[in-house]
Amino acid sequence: MESTLATVARVILIALACFFATRPVSAGLVDLAETQTLEPGEILDPRQMSRRLAAGEDVLTAKERQLIERPDRERPQHPITLPLFGRPLAIGGRYTLVVRSETDKLLDFDFEDFDNRDIDGDGDFDEIEDSARGNVPADDQLRANQALQVDLFYPITENVSVYLESVAAYRKLVWADDADNTSEWLFQRGESWLYLGDLLGTSVSLQAGRQRFADEREWWWDEDLDAVRLHYDLETVHAEVAVAEQLFGLEYGESIQPDDEDILQILGSVKWEWAHKQQLGLYALHRHDHSSVQEPFVPDPTLLCVPENLIPPGIPEEFREFFRRGCPDPVSFEDDSDPDLTWFGASAAGNWKLGRAGMLDYWLDVAGVKGDETFTDYSGPNDARTVRSVNRHNVSGWGIDARTTWQSKLPGRLTATLGYAFGSGKRKMLEEEDRGFRQTGLEDNSHKFRGVQSFRSYGELLDPELSNLQILTAALGVRFFAKSSLDIVYHHYRQAEAAPFLRDVGFKRDPDGRHRSIGQEIDLVIGIKEFRIFELKLVGAIFRAGAAFGRDDGKLSYLGSMRARLNF
Repeated sequence: MESTLATVARVILIALACFFATRPVSAGLVDLAETQTLEPGEILDPRQMSRRLAAGEDVLTAKERQLIERPDRERPQHPITLPLFGRPLAIGGRYTLVVRSETDKLLDFDFEDFDNRDIDGDGDFDEIEDSARGNVPADDQLRANQALQVDLFYPITENVSVYLESVAAYRKLVWADDADNTSEWLFQRGESWLYLGDLLGTSVSLQAGRQRFADEREWWWDEDLDAVRLHYDLETVHAEVAVAEQLFGLEYGESIQPDDEDILQILGSVKWEWAHKQQLGLYALHRHDHSSVQEPFVPDPTLLCVPENLIPPGIPEEFREFFRRGCPDPVSFEDDSDPDLTWFGASAAGNWKLGRAGMLDYWLDVAGVKGDETFTDYSGPNDARTVRSVNRHNVSGWGIDARTTWQSKLPGRLTATLGYAFGSGKRKMLEEEDRGFRQTGLEDNSHKFRGVQSFRSYGELLDPELSNLQILTAALGVRFFAKSSLDIVYHHYRQAEAAPFLRDVGFKRDPDGRHRSIGQEIDLVIGIKEFRIFELKLVGAIFRAGAAFGRDDGKLSYLGSMRARLNF
């Protein structure tokens, strides 16, 4: 059955086709005439636009440039442009090289992990299961990833624009302790949307296709989604509402991943600049997972179940089927969580000038979540996984993130930042019954503390989701050269309620569920943007494990990374 979004998108595309089919042929020339200043007696010549393009003049309007601007993306002052039907086709792109080294990291998989000690007493030793899946420990490792992103922007008219983006990536595991060197090519679709501005002469605009959703701090969302979105813009108010559901796989020729399939999302936000550089915001998101839920396998005691690898070779197929007929059929997909959740909240941000004392920035985000979730626990090797259990539970909780940054007028514009974040939990929670607060799943938690480069605001190494967690942050920063900065950031992590899991962190080593102290992290971030087309980010991070990691209390983990980008 077709998804709701697919039906909506089809109706919109039909309407657009009718719109362009009935549009006068001369409309493009009228729009072009409005953008050119003609001398008395001068005849409109579309070739004038071609000459302007060839001369490298700035041919995109401020509104058009704003459509394709991203806070994480530098663009040249004058983009590469080609004339197409008398209008400028802007070509842009970005090449990114990321080298990342991890040392003594708490392992994603470890035979000595608490997970592998049968602590629940059910006789199911996870190290046996992980080994059957082909997993190996991944301790010290070095990765080098490259990506080339190319995009096209074409303003059909002053209020109608098209944007297309594609990405080619090469990922390589250069070296690891217990894994073979691997590499892979990925070809993915990026943003691809149609924009209709000032519909019917109003301040309402429509954007349809894969597009970016982001708030300034990326606390609510920072994600590209297949969506239909309405914008409403006034001088001091911006509002938007969108319906999103992934229609195609991100990689060309590949299907949608199970975790992203059949998830309908409705997003909305309103931002109001109530005074100069003072802003209030309201946010809401409803996520409904309408994918099917697989029920646990119940064995039939009257039937045999002999694993394939234990059936002696040479046994005829009809007898092999007899031995296997009591075994569960492997599941066709893995979708652990099926949520039906609603997030709602508010934000406040701004800055005050303090005269000779410098400047003070503040940010505040508050959110609540309500709904229910179905969690499916899978078991077995990757090629023959089965459903072990299904848990349905209610979810409710709240979270807050408050931060302030003071910037002095001292040499180097020294900055100091203090922040506190809290995501509520519930007592005696298990991973399959996470009833506490969690973020939207669209967040990135990246921001700048008055420096030139954004970084993971909850830690570059641990990088946790704000869920059942308290995070205290303190930072110092300094500018050097014209557009370069250095930030030293400290984080202290503590669970709100002791639980034997962490949600979406940089490593999967689970805490013991008895202690709340997760650990501490120090990050060093250097950002260099002296040239508009080139940027460099250097990161060093040390994480010290807390008492929740048992015998590894005090263990140090290290991260070093370098990211170089060339924008064109």
